[in-house]
Amino acid sequence: MKCPICRSDDTRSLLLLKGFDIRRCRRCDHLWAAGGGPADYPNEPSLLERFKKEESLHRALMRKNLGFITKWLPPGARILDFGCGSGMFVLEAREAGYDAVGIDLARWVADAAAHWQLPLHVGPLESAGFAEESFDAIVSIVCFEHLEDPVGITGQLVRLLKPGGLLAVLSIPHSRGLPWLVTGDRWWDLEPPNHLHFFSRSSLATLFRSHGLNVLGSRTTGVGTGFFSSLLGRGRDERTTLDLFQQQTNAGTNGNGAHGPIKWFASRVAIPVVNAVLNITNLGNNLTMVGRKA
Repeated sequence: MKCPICRSDDTRSLLLLKGFDIRRCRRCDHLWAAGGGPADYPNEPSLLERFKKEESLHRALMRKNLGFITKWLPPGARILDFGCGSGMFVLEAREAGYDAVGIDLARWVADAAAHWQLPLHVGPLESAGFAEESFDAIVSIVCFEHLEDPVGITGQLVRLLKPGGLLAVLSIPHSRGLPWLVTGDRWWDLEPPNHLHFFSRSSLATLFRSHGLNVLGSRTTGVGTGFFSSLLGRGRDERTTLDLFQQQTNAGTNGNGAHGPIKWFASRVAIPVVNAVLNITNLGNNLTMVGRKA
């Protein structure tokens, strides 16, 4: 079976999961779930109430994502958030002075657009009427793992970028991260058909370069939002208190440390040190890469 990223025939099956064949490419190191299509994203249940309840957490995470790419953005840059979900990145980018818009397949996103008064388009990319070479940057956060055809979508996105524009793929499951190596088929992010593609730094760089993008930077971060649930063999809807605590710590929303010495040590010392080590060793669960169009 050919690799969907580099088209090599040199691939092997690692395991069968939920009727999907989980395969690894020996050439570009891509991991993917073969054997079925994506989830029904247009009709997924609304997540609006969850995002309203957790607005401060998600806005803090989006500020961190924005902060990672601002050094490459011109003032007032026109930005598209592809797979925008609740629109928290668009909201943060607009408040920072950027001309940001979003697009997503899920119909509930229209309710998010109305709630936060944001320019979010609902529908496939080709339905939005965006002109070619009209964006300074396109970001896609926790999205590329969901795509049925990341190669085709990347081609569409690159055509929308101005010459010199940025494509930033942020916080997608890293198939060479420590959580995958430790938990294997219990990895929280290994969830077809919701997740179909699991990039390594090598396979994401291969995707970028095949579309004429020069890689400017990459990083891996954290252990993911369900690492401790994975260790315990729990499902995606059964995150432990430790999972929630480390997510809040990474977002910087754990308050001023007035929550006991153990939690203070974990939030101010242990988790930041672990994250730094995972980033340095490229073993973090979440992979981010930024490329520039020639």
